[in-house]
Amino acid sequence: MLLVSRICRGLMLIVAALACSLLFAAPVFDIPRLDGITIDGKSDDWGNRGFQVNMMQTLEGVVRPVKDFDPTFRLGWDARGLLLLARVSDDTIMENAELTELWDGDTVEVFLAREVGSAERYQIDFGTGADPKYPRVRLQYYDNRKSKETLPKLTAEAAGGKTADGYLIEALIPWENLKLTPKEGLTTAFQVWVYDKDGGEEWYRAVWYPKGLSWQDSNAMHKVRLAGKASPPVQTALSAHYDRYRRVKVTVYGIDNLAGKKLAVRAQGKPLGVGTFTPADNGRPRAMVTLPIPKDMAALEKLDVNVDNQYIGGLPALEDPASYRAKGLMWASLAFYPSVFTGNSFPACDFENPEMMEDIIGPYTIHVTFYDRIYHVVTTADAPGRYGAVIEIRPRKGRTVTRYRTLYRLPDDTELYKAAVMTLPEQLKLDPRVKKEWAGEGNYLLAASMEQSFYRENGFAVYLAGLGEATPGMVRDGDWATPSGRVADERWWTGLKRKLYGMEQAYPAFTCPRPKEGTPAPVVHEGTLAEAGITPEAVEKIDRLLQQWAADSDEGFIACIVRHGVIVLHKAYGTRDDQPMTVEMPSGMASLTKFMSATLMMELVDQGRVRLTDPVDKFLPPFRGIAVKTPLTIRHLYTHTNGGWEHWGDLDPNAECGLADYYPCMEVGVRQLYNGMGYALGGRIIEMTSGESLTDFYLNHLLKPLGCENTIAHTTYSGALSTALDMAKIGQMVLNKGAYGNMRFFSEQTYQQMLPRPLTDLLGPNTDVVWGMGTVYYDTEPLGKGVFGHGAASGATLRIDPADDLVVTMTRNAGGKNFEKYHALFIQAVAEAVGK
Repeated sequence: MLLVSRICRGLMLIVAALACSLLFAAPVFDIPRLDGITIDGKSDDWGNRGFQVNMMQTLEGVVRPVKDFDPTFRLGWDARGLLLLARVSDDTIMENAELTELWDGDTVEVFLAREVGSAERYQIDFGTGADPKYPRVRLQYYDNRKSKETLPKLTAEAAGGKTADGYLIEALIPWENLKLTPKEGLTTAFQVWVYDKDGGEEWYRAVWYPKGLSWQDSNAMHKVRLAGKASPPVQTALSAHYDRYRRVKVTVYGIDNLAGKKLAVRAQGKPLGVGTFTPADNGRPRAMVTLPIPKDMAALEKLDVNVDNQYIGGLPALEDPASYRAKGLMWASLAFYPSVFTGNSFPACDFENPEMMEDIIGPYTIHVTFYDRIYHVVTTADAPGRYGAVIEIRPRKGRTVTRYRTLYRLPDDTELYKAAVMTLPEQLKLDPRVKKEWAGEGNYLLAASMEQSFYRENGFAVYLAGLGEATPGMVRDGDWATPSGRVADERWWTGLKRKLYGMEQAYPAFTCPRPKEGTPAPVVHEGTLAEAGITPEAVEKIDRLLQQWAADSDEGFIACIVRHGVIVLHKAYGTRDDQPMTVEMPSGMASLTKFMSATLMMELVDQGRVRLTDPVDKFLPPFRGIAVKTPLTIRHLYTHTNGGWEHWGDLDPNAECGLADYYPCMEVGVRQLYNGMGYALGGRIIEMTSGESLTDFYLNHLLKPLGCENTIAHTTYSGALSTALDMAKIGQMVLNKGAYGNMRFFSEQTYQQMLPRPLTDLLGPNTDVVWGMGTVYYDTEPLGKGVFGHGAASGATLRIDPADDLVVTMTRNAGGKNFEKYHALFIQAVAEAVGK
């Protein structure tokens, strides 16, 4: 849960963290031995000793005003463990009440590993000890050690509390946690993040720059070495970013005594840019230098930064210039003028910022091919309705770039925006006479806004095209997750792309499920507890626990337990929106959507339309003819080894084209980085090889056959809505190795391919990553070895236990209060109920 939760809470940080992943030359910091340190929350016995980090900032290079937030820390060591003294100046201290969510408040968080790159890693969150509600330093452990079954339980000693300007935390972190033997010369991995939350949604995280994603990868920690003498203190924080695809801006913040000193960026000793430290708005001395963009990564790696001729580090936080330009091309906004139009002449098309596009790809021309609703190439819009534009951006040098956009022609003399009427909400408490008198101006402003939107983006075109093709009943009441126009758009573009990509003849209509031979497989059904092999007392115990959970939480939920196909427990608990939960209420599946969409892909694998080793370019022509080090395969997409980032791409007709532009820069098979982009590409392959949009494929080949009447799914990586019973049906089908009743969705051999396995074939022989097609193991939980499923930021749960013929599901919109505590007790109670 921590992994998925942090991903969803911190998506805005991932790109910045990726940018600084491999470029920054990793130094080694010497940590001195300190004797006579007592962990009492006081700093007297430290004196001026220890390795000092006196400047911290966000991954984006943001530094808060000193009077608002100023975190610093020191490190030392002795025979007992690593010694930490964190001193944080903070004008407002707000500690989160939930121990498992300390990081969503004022917190000091440390990350440790046996060494940089090691899987033996863990983290500890330290409360401040300065919040009157929590006068002692609270500790929360996150044990990600690969060998935790054979290592001792994580421990640490901490003390601290309020100071005149903030708070102080002193800690001793035992070597025993990683079975390390302390001695001079020993290197290990360490990182610190300090969180500041002053109320509302404002949230700030300072790091020992420039390492990020430390909770996921020990490569994002610093290498520290036990020594007799400390390395020089860290007095500066460097950041750098590209500016308008034309230049590099380097910014360095420092402590007060740097004011007036010179900053220089050099290449092999030759200055490229010089600046002077002057006071910034945040009270810190700051120096900035502007440089031309180097031609390649090798040139970037030769740059170094100096303060008064003293080397302070290499240039941090810059990705390869080619990668940066490829992302710029991928995200560049393309517009028709307008996308909703009248008359039979198609509108003009160009990038919203042509000058910037020339900075990225050089001079270019644009060629557009237009298609009518039934996929005929047309040169004029002779009838109102949907049109599709296939846009080719042709640089003077380099490959042609393709994009897709939906357009809509209105009937002649239709000025849709002029019919807009603004209805002001009653909450404004306006005098009815005033509302009437001002209505004209409000309608004018709304109309102007709509008219402008026709030029800025094509959302209205997509909406109107879907509206014109809709029939009654297509949109389900209360389905807030259904972007109806986008779903209709997805269906239309699937048909056109199948023609353009040459997939119609290669992949005819798809049939699934097919009849199962032999004895029907178990289905989810009502039955006796005796049939399920579970005692009434065990079920009563689980029910009491869930009632207690609901009473001690702020989130309603549904739980379902199925054994041998028999529904052991199916019940709703708590409330939602002040109404009692019911078992028919769909909840957000978040990343459990990945499990669902991976199941769809396995259906195609089973019938031989796709192999997990197939390259993506077999199905998506935009990826063809591009030289790459490691070709992207289907397994890369679903195991987060695809070199992608973030969660995006579903319901975006341009996703595969944009990613194809970035393909030469994708670090395929280099590392595992959790993302949804790979699943979105997988969804596009499902469409191309089946002839159905993703939404239709879900309905026709999974949800309707299984009778999942309360499930809505349009996406591959997040966003599905479902109930505990519906998820239990999907889980039972997978538990049955692809069968359900008289239906077979995929074979037992295909089921084996879906299960988690070591990714040595994708990441190399030294990896310890184990992952499946939308599946991960939960071997460390009480249900034991072989249990699999997938996590979800919403707190939704799916556990499939082949050894006990068991499926456990829970659906909810968020973990809520006390989630970690009760979820562990829930799984434990289920394990005890089946005799574990």
